[in-house]
Amino acid sequence: MKKILLKNAKLVLENKLINGSILIFKNKIEKIFTDNDNLSEFIFDEVIDLKGKYLGPAFIDVHTHGADGADAMDGNEEALRKISSYLVKEGTANFLATTLTSTKEILKKVRKIEIKTKRLSDNIFGGEYHSAFKGRGMTFSEVRPYQYGDDIRNIDWNVTARYNETYVKVFEEERELTLMLLVDVSGSELFGSLQQFKNEMLTEIAATLAFAALQNNDKTGLILFSDQIELYIPPKKGKSHILRIIRELIEFQPKNKQTDIAKAFEFLNKITKKKTITFVLSDFIGNDYQKPLQIAARKHDLTGIRLYDPREMTLPNVGVILAKDAETEELSYIDTTSSKVQKAYEAFYKERTNYFETTFRHLGAGILQCRTDESYTKKLLGYFKYRA
Repeated sequence: MKKILLKNAKLVLENKLINGSILIFKNKIEKIFTDNDNLSEFIFDEVIDLKGKYLGPAFIDVHTHGADGADAMDGNEEALRKISSYLVKEGTANFLATTLTSTKEILKKVRKIEIKTKRLSDNIFGGEYHSAFKGRGMTFSEVRPYQYGDDIRNIDWNVTARYNETYVKVFEEERELTLMLLVDVSGSELFGSLQQFKNEMLTEIAATLAFAALQNNDKTGLILFSDQIELYIPPKKGKSHILRIIRELIEFQPKNKQTDIAKAFEFLNKITKKKTITFVLSDFIGNDYQKPLQIAARKHDLTGIRLYDPREMTLPNVGVILAKDAETEELSYIDTTSSKVQKAYEAFYKERTNYFETTFRHLGAGILQCRTDESYTKKLLGYFKYRA
C-alpha cells in the first residue's frame, strides 16, 4: 500500500484549527503532523500539496430526501448515484436515504389519501381518464403518396414539391401520455367553512388524477406555485413517484402566500417540449394570466379546476369585523352591515369568476368548478365522459 502525504493543509480538528499535514496509509489516517515536525525524516510514496486548503472529516447526512434533482423515492440505482455524486462534492461521505417523512401523522395522511383516491381512480376514473385523453397526442410517423379521402391539411408541401407528386404526413397515436399537475399553494387555499379546506380537496383531486395516470402507465409531474414557483417535480412513472407527489401536496410549506397564476403558465411553457395533459388546480382569485395561458392552451390539453367555498361567494352580515388578508396579511376593519360593501365584494368575486370562465373557454381550454361541500367525484366523472 502507498503512503500518501497531504501537506500544507488547515486541519479541522475536534476543537481547533491547525496548520499541518496528514499521512494516509491503508486508506486510514496513520499520523497527523504539525508545522513543527520534520517531514524529511519520513519516506512517502506520494505527496499532495493542498496549499492552505481546509482538510477535515467528512459529513454524515442522517436525513436526506435527495439532491441534484434526484429523489430517494425514485427507488433506483441511477437516482442514488446522482445523489451520492452531488453530496460528496459538498463534503458528505455517508448519507441515510429518507423516503417519506417519518412522522406517524404524515404517513397516516399519505396512506389515507392513497387508499381513498386510488380506489376512486381504479374503480371509477381509470377507464374514463384514458378514454377522455387517448389519441390527443399524435406524433409524426412517415410520409406516403396522397390517397383519395386523405385530409388535405396533412399534405407535406416540401416533399410534394421535391418529388412533383402529392405526399401526406402520417401520424400515430402517442401511447404514453404525460400528466402535469399545477397546484396553487397560496394563502387563499387555506380556507374552508363546511366539510373541507380548499387545499385538502386540491390534494385529493390531484392524487386521484395522478393514480388514474399511473393506472394507464403515464408519467406525472407536479408544479406547486404561489406568486413564484415553489416546487417542481419532473414527470416520471411509478407508484413511489406518485406517493412522493402526495407527500409534497400534504406537507409542503410554501415560502410565499400570494398568487401569480401567470408565472405558473410561463414556467410550464418553459419546461415542457411535448404536449401534455395539464390540470391547473386553484381558486383562480387572481387575474391577468391570459397571455401565458393562451400559449399553454395552444400547446397542451389544458383544464382549469376551480375550487371554491360557498362562504366566499357573499359577505355575511356579522357587523364590523377585523379581517386579515390570507395572502398579504393586511388587517382591515370591514362594516359587513353596509349594502354598498356587500355589493362591492360580490361584484369583485363575480368579476374574478367570470374572468376565469371566459378566458379559459375563449382559448379552448376546459373548465371544471368544484365546491368544497360537494362531491368532486361526480364532477370529474362527468367531465371525463363529456371529453370522451
